[in-house]
Amino acid sequence: ALTRRCPTQSTWSIDLAYLLHGYGIHARYCTITWGADESYKSIEYYKANLDNDASRVNSLFTNAATKGLSVEMKSLAVETIVETLESETSVVIILVDTKCFEQGCAEEKARASKNR
Repeated sequence: ALTRRCPTQSTWSIDLAYLLHGYGIHARYCTITWGADESYKSIEYYKANLDNDASRVNSLFTNAATKGLSVEMKSLAVETIVETLESETSVVIILVDTKCFEQGCAEEKARASKNR
């Protein structure tokens, strides 16, 4: 059943948002990267599939609003995440960009602060 809803070998965070939405779960998807970032080609996980995935992933971002999926280009403050978790009906899924682990988080933090 999941492979019908997400028929891909590499799963992107936008795939997860669509998957939740497809099951009727209201999801608010916030990201600091809109679409498939070409710089990911240097990361082993994405190397084999990025060229094939880029068009599909970019299309998912572009069409999200028309599908009723909330996608926002922003990072969230820790306080906002904590406030969301205080609701008994909310779940927070935090995905950390692999670049933070490979290059350190300083560059990503600077980039995120520009997008706030």
